Amino acid sequence: MNDKSDSQNELNRVLEKIQEIVEKSADGDYIYRGEPKCHLKVSSNLYREYEKEIEADSFDIKVVQREILNAAKEYLEETVDDFELLTELQHHGGKTNLIDFTANYLVALFFACDGSHDKPGRIILLENQSEVYDVIKPTKIINRVTSQKSIFVQSETGFIDPTEYKVICIPEDLKIHVLDYLQKHHDISTKAIYNDLQGFIENRRIHRSDYTEFYKGKTYQDRGDLAEDPVEKHNLYEKSVEYYSAVLELNPGLVVAHNNRGLAYHKKKEFNNAIKDFNRVIALAPYYTEGYRNRGGAFLEKEEFDEAIADFKRVLALKNDYAEVYCNLGIAYEKKGEYDKAIENHNMAIELKPDFAEAYYARGIVYREVEDHDQEFQNYTIAIKLNSNFAEAFHNRGIVHSLKGKHDKAIEDYTTAIKLNQNKANVYFCRGISHGANGDYDKAIHDYSYTIDLDSDHAEAYCNRGEAWLHLKKWKKARADLTFARDNEVDIIAAFHNDYESIEDFEEKNDVQLPEDIKTMLTQQ
Repeated sequence: MNDKSDSQNELNRVLEKIQEIVEKSADGDYIYRGEPKCHLKVSSNLYREYEKEIEADSFDIKVVQREILNAAKEYLEETVDDFELLTELQHHGGKTNLIDFTANYLVALFFACDGSHDKPGRIILLENQSEVYDVIKPTKIINRVTSQKSIFVQSETGFIDPTEYKVICIPEDLKIHVLDYLQKHHDISTKAIYNDLQGFIENRRIHRSDYTEFYKGKTYQDRGDLAEDPVEKHNLYEKSVEYYSAVLELNPGLVVAHNNRGLAYHKKKEFNNAIKDFNRVIALAPYYTEGYRNRGGAFLEKEEFDEAIADFKRVLALKNDYAEVYCNLGIAYEKKGEYDKAIENHNMAIELKPDFAEAYYARGIVYREVEDHDQEFQNYTIAIKLNSNFAEAFHNRGIVHSLKGKHDKAIEDYTTAIKLNQNKANVYFCRGISHGANGDYDKAIHDYSYTIDLDSDHAEAYCNRGEAWLHLKKWKKARADLTFARDNEVDIIAAFHNDYESIEDFEEKNDVQLPEDIKTMLTQQ
């Protein structure tokens, strides 16, 4: 991932789109209109007011506009030219038969990109002179009219026939890059375009609810973090994404909304969408370390470890005392199998933050990979002392006890982990193994059954439960479980031989005679 290269590619796309406008304008004298989404007609707001309500062929929009003008003049103390009054009405948001255009194609490009960021926009190129419509330049000097280089088009029908204009499409994913370019290189932005009091009011209307929408999104995101039921959690994050998307529709440059939506996508396991949001965060705020950290986390989930490592290193180049990121970097190296670098980074995280339970836990995982179980046990024990509610640390310490054959100790840790979090299927599975190793097959079966209740596809639990049923001479139940495990790609023969050298070894140690069909299942592929 090369941020500079990505930025250059987006800039090239923007410049290519601008060049397309220039080239299509070369054969005439054009005026321009930007629309953030593609409408069926280029029409006036007065036409759109009546379009769906009136279908009669005899409808004359000029008559409606004349009525509006006459009514408006009753509020004036002096005589005003009809067109000047129309431009005043248009400026203040009134309904008229004027269609807004601009003499500046970059201004049109701004309007084509400012809004509807999930839909393509378009630019309309219209000849400056025509016999089928009037092109009129405002006579009154108004700041916003000047900044927008406004020109009005008036058609007797209220809309312009598509044969009269050219269209250039602006892809939705290019809009935000266009807005960046226009602000940076041409000082064209929302503030510059809406640069008077009326513009302030209009701009407040456009962005009126971004604050409230953001905190609705944050509320659902916080609820999702606390929810224990996976379906409820997913639905809460989904709602959170909806509200953050609404914020960004109103205010596409809000860094924290992109960042939070990216985190919500991450929790939904939509990592590509998360990365898109974090890319945007980085583009808007290159020195905001959380953008790189969060993108690195998404790359880590996608198992794109080199990209994750690069992002975590970018964070540390900006903030070299960030213990959590050293821990993340250690995890990425562990996933790559570079254990020395993993331990080095976890050591750094612990040096910076000696009470960092998660770093001890992560370092314990690395020691398991290098089969240093004494060090692994020590790290999980420290993590538990620092955080007595750390369910995963109890679970993993239980595994170490199991590896050392201390199954009573393992069961104690697994039981604590279950008390702290009752919805982790694999903890029940591991406790079942220890109960089985202790010869307590009823309890083992109970734990394997609970594992299956929480995760119905846990084929290894079926395999282990099937073997446990053999010890209790429950042949029918054993057949069913072993068959399910075998049909779901568990090597039940290898699993059986991990515990016993042969069928005879099992029968001798357990004083039992297996049925012939089960013997066949456990010896023949």
